[in-house]
Amino acid sequence: MKKPFYLAILLSLFCSPLFAVEKQNPQTNINTILRSIKSKANLGFIVSDVKTGRVIFSERSQFLFSPASTQKLFTAVAALYYLGSDYQFTTALLTNGAIKGQTLQGNLTLKFSGDPELTTEDLNRLIEKLKELGIHRISGHVYIDNTAYNDVPYPPGWMLDDLSYGYAAPVSAIIINRNKFLLHILPAKKGNAQPTLSPILPAGVAHFSNRVRTTAHQIKQCPLTVYSDNRNNYQLAGCINRAWGQQRRTLAIRNPVIYANVLLKQALADNVIQYQGPILLAGSSANDVVLAEQKSPPLRHMLKEMLKNSDNLTTDSLLKKMGERFYKKPGTWQNGLHALKKILEPTGIDFKNNLINDGAGLSRYNLVSPDQMAKLLRFAYNQKTIRDPLLKALPIGGKDGTLAGRMRSIANSERVHAKTGSMAGVSALAGYLRTRQNKVLSFAIMINGFVGETHAYSHLEDRLCEFLVKFSERKHG
Repeated sequence: MKKPFYLAILLSLFCSPLFAVEKQNPQTNINTILRSIKSKANLGFIVSDVKTGRVIFSERSQFLFSPASTQKLFTAVAALYYLGSDYQFTTALLTNGAIKGQTLQGNLTLKFSGDPELTTEDLNRLIEKLKELGIHRISGHVYIDNTAYNDVPYPPGWMLDDLSYGYAAPVSAIIINRNKFLLHILPAKKGNAQPTLSPILPAGVAHFSNRVRTTAHQIKQCPLTVYSDNRNNYQLAGCINRAWGQQRRTLAIRNPVIYANVLLKQALADNVIQYQGPILLAGSSANDVVLAEQKSPPLRHMLKEMLKNSDNLTTDSLLKKMGERFYKKPGTWQNGLHALKKILEPTGIDFKNNLINDGAGLSRYNLVSPDQMAKLLRFAYNQKTIRDPLLKALPIGGKDGTLAGRMRSIANSERVHAKTGSMAGVSALAGYLRTRQNKVLSFAIMINGFVGETHAYSHLEDRLCEFLVKFSERKHG
């Protein structure tokens, strides 16, 4: 299939003498680059001096756009400003009783906190600590406490098509292994036969309906689809090409309560700790005693996964955590967003003039402007306690994260630290760059409303950054 003609024009622009920036008027160059795309998409763009706030380039920067994952910058800055770079989530084993001999006389409660880094191994270590305390029997009940957040796993604007996949894992106080799992799909040797499904999950967590058939060739009209419900029932349908060999899909664990129940039962059994009855859901008491704790890595480390690899679950768990701590109530989408806006008041952003429905940018209802992003970036850069961990966590152009393989002409200089954003019809990039004169600029590029792949638009973003790195601002007399 041939590329559209406008892309050929765009690529020819990037290879033309326009990029001999020393000899051209900078504004003319920028306008020429942008003109090549304006007729095919809606674009907003701003470049500012982070120290003075002076706008150097601007194009429709006060218009609202879908920011996609550049939305994560709002959550990251708010979390660093309010929670601090050393903040850690705490998962705890609590009791209302006391240890007598080898028996815990009372109930055992596993209290989750929304820790996005918690793993099966962490959970097992917590239970092993009971054994180290000499506990072999629990006289009361075993409870799971998931009351740190409310039980609404998704915000307004997430698409039904996304909910089965790992990048849209439910945001709950219970998070284990990022609330996702791998499913291996092995094509059958015979045509029209069902492939073999092999989930990397303990028994009893999920159930699968296999309506997939193996084909000798790819059939575009028969894509492989996955649908699921909130009881961890997964239905797969469509076709899988035998020539592809084994396929993998990363799927969301739609019901983390079921998952936690199965894993906790297994951990207690592995450590030969006896207890009564089924494991139940219940809130803990402020008077309960801590038997063992598991801490997450500090926020500054979690931000690297969140920003470099654009992890949605970490971002949205932080949003709910800010709501929980700010309002001293279970974290919700609503109080998390209210807290974020309160925390970011010093940025000067008018939050009445945008729409934010989640922390990660997956909601299709989000609308922010490049100008608002510029205010956020300036505020963050001029707060050392935010700037340093933020710069370390952002993808570096041409080097790592979601910017690995991009901006290759400046990859070795590490001059661009920015957050990407991408979904159907949306491409965005926002962050910081250091010019060859060592001036630090903030920038935000938002492109919406196009059809097809995002590659041409991310290519445009890269060329704008490469241009700006080489940009030499003329001194005024």
